[in-house]
Amino acid sequence: MAGTENSAQQNAEETEIHNTQGSDIVDSHFDELERSILYISRIFFVAWSAPGKCSAENAFELAVAIHGETNGLQIAYGVMNAVKAMRISRNSVFKFNNPYCACCKKRVTECEGHFLNAIHLTRHKLHSAAEVEMMILCEGNDASSFSEQVNNLCNRLELMQFNGRK
Repeated sequence: MAGTENSAQQNAEETEIHNTQGSDIVDSHFDELERSILYISRIFFVAWSAPGKCSAENAFELAVAIHGETNGLQIAYGVMNAVKAMRISRNSVFKFNNPYCACCKKRVTECEGHFLNAIHLTRHKLHSAAEVEMMILCEGNDASSFSEQVNNLCNRLELMQFNGRK
């Protein structure tokens, strides 16, 4: 992972415009677990939008580094499925920040905020509010698959926490 990450990081720093807009992740209401989901999802976004910069495998490696092998793989798999379901429903570009730029990764775009809010609200059993976030992300299109995948992810997270894990 290190070689791929360093190469992607170098490419990002050389070619990307730094995002100084959006909210600061530190000032957000998202907890450490939700922030890790954002970082993992960003790797998937880069892998699918610019395959030469990194691969989806990097998201799994990051998840394992943060959460350990068993939990990390389950979290990455759940995030991947949620992101894939959301991508299928959307028509426009999902705006995300560069996970390899020290400046950009501290900011949360509007799209990322809706994505994390959908997860945050589902985790806190605020399903009606979570459905609104999912409808926004899916641009009024069918969000049922996305909703199902977010629920699956949140059920995994709850089980992990119930079992005393991250």
